Amino acid sequence: MIGIDLGTSNSSVCFWNDEGNLQHLAIAQCVDHNRVGRSPLLPSAIFLSRGVEGIFGDDVGFWPHKDDWRLGSYVLKKGIDDPGRLIRSAKSWLCHKDVDRKKAILPQHSDVPELKLSPLEASARVIEYLILALKSEKQKVSDRDIVVAVPASFDPVARQLTESAAKLAGINSVVLLEEPIAALYAWLYEKGEKWREELAPGDVILICDVGGGTCDFSLVAAKEEDGFLKLDRVSVGDHLLLGGDNIDLAIAHLLQEKLEEQGHQIDDLAMEQLILGSKDAKENLLGDHDNDVFHLSISQSGGDLFAGTLSVSLTRSELEELLLSGFLPLLNLEEKNLMASDFGGIRELGLHFEREPAISKHLLQFLRRSFDITSERGEETSFQSRGGAIQPTKILFNGGAFKSSLLRKRILEILKTWFDKEVHPLQEMNLELSVSLGAAYYGKIRKEDGIRVRAGTSHSYYIGIESNTMAIPGRKRKVNGICLVPQKTEEGSQIALEGREFGLVTGQPSTFQFYTSADRSKDHVGVLVKDAEQNLKPSGLLQVTIPKIKGESQVVPVALNAHLTEVGVLKLFMSHTKSDKTWELEFDVRGNRDQ
Repeated sequence: MIGIDLGTSNSSVCFWNDEGNLQHLAIAQCVDHNRVGRSPLLPSAIFLSRGVEGIFGDDVGFWPHKDDWRLGSYVLKKGIDDPGRLIRSAKSWLCHKDVDRKKAILPQHSDVPELKLSPLEASARVIEYLILALKSEKQKVSDRDIVVAVPASFDPVARQLTESAAKLAGINSVVLLEEPIAALYAWLYEKGEKWREELAPGDVILICDVGGGTCDFSLVAAKEEDGFLKLDRVSVGDHLLLGGDNIDLAIAHLLQEKLEEQGHQIDDLAMEQLILGSKDAKENLLGDHDNDVFHLSISQSGGDLFAGTLSVSLTRSELEELLLSGFLPLLNLEEKNLMASDFGGIRELGLHFEREPAISKHLLQFLRRSFDITSERGEETSFQSRGGAIQPTKILFNGGAFKSSLLRKRILEILKTWFDKEVHPLQEMNLELSVSLGAAYYGKIRKEDGIRVRAGTSHSYYIGIESNTMAIPGRKRKVNGICLVPQKTEEGSQIALEGREFGLVTGQPSTFQFYTSADRSKDHVGVLVKDAEQNLKPSGLLQVTIPKIKGESQVVPVALNAHLTEVGVLKLFMSHTKSDKTWELEFDVRGNRDQ
């Protein structure tokens, strides 16, 4: 069994070795010009090297695309010199519903069409590199199950695209697992049978994951059923584009201000160097060192009098003040207006980065929403709460940002302030590698006995149904949403909308709109939600022409059935009630289906 963490900033792969233990692959990669090194982390970045051969020198021998694109830690450095060739955060683009994720649009700011990849293909190249690196170490891949971890907030479109990326990378069969649950599986693997000594019925685990580019929260409850302790996911947060990269950028701006106070003008190239140096400064000052000052030197080109080498320093106290006040401020449990509300009328297209940088505000909003969701399900008495927010009793940290004990202690301090009670951290793991380890462990227990975390879908899924009303000039008919898959439906489920018929338009182009909701936890199969555009979140759009059936009218009666596959892709089957004809649709991205 193989586990892959396709991370926003870094990726890793874990496998079961011949001794029956989980082992992370030390991934061979280009780390400098003419130098190959190894690291368990591979930056999820691609440098489009077409037309600039020779700048990398020697490269790993297993990579067949070196004349087109390169991977490895060295590409980040080369991307500073030529940012129009560097692709980063491709995974975040997979869940960007406002763009065609199969179209070559990355790097976003490149004006050269032949130097672009789609988010789908870029993600596939990272997975392909990991698989080829594994094969180069004489590890068998073709006869193994491969589990790829995805954010819990990924909708069926993003999940399907991840599955497609894996297939494009040469993986024919893939299982998807949500990242926070993978981190919990890693903890279960590390603890062995002793995990029951740290959890008891009534415990609620907050999985707090802050990585390089994203921030994710999940709640998992420990429950007793038939004398056994079970783990059941309670709620999932949104996919927040907020993480360590934001911290690096904030540090870079602080250093920029210092240099400008000295009379220097910082150009784009120098700013990129500051951002890269800020990552080193952060890790140095927050690591297990006694360093109180980090000195950074950058090169500055241009025509000003101070062109050349510029030096600037960052102290530990400056960094801690920036982190604690800007990203993890203390706030009251009753605080209102948590999110930034100043929106410009026109903005640059791109990723939906969070406008509010305070992680503690996003955490409070998540705990409040979790309380609302459980209350709607009638489960609020099952959990401790205070001030309209669910109170976790345990916390599992994950993600590279929490390598800093300062940040972990601050989160614990914030939770104690809110709930007037200690929240106990579970045993620490390798925070950057736990997801791939948990994915590989999950791959094994899927076929063997082992504790399973019951998750199911984090959202409810709906199909748009056009209302049958008389035409009114200047008014479109309203579209309602009918629930196909309720929240917490297990993957692999097949669902039928019993006793209902719908009219399917044939013989002309038709639009099928899918919707989701994270809040409507009480909706069951067949529930009709009025005015879907107002009350649900658009999630996928299909434009399809269903062939007309000879001898039938243009609108034919059909029954609806849904299938939520093992990888979380939603398929909709529309069965003609007067024949054995069936049409299949699935969440796709601006593509036509002819099933």
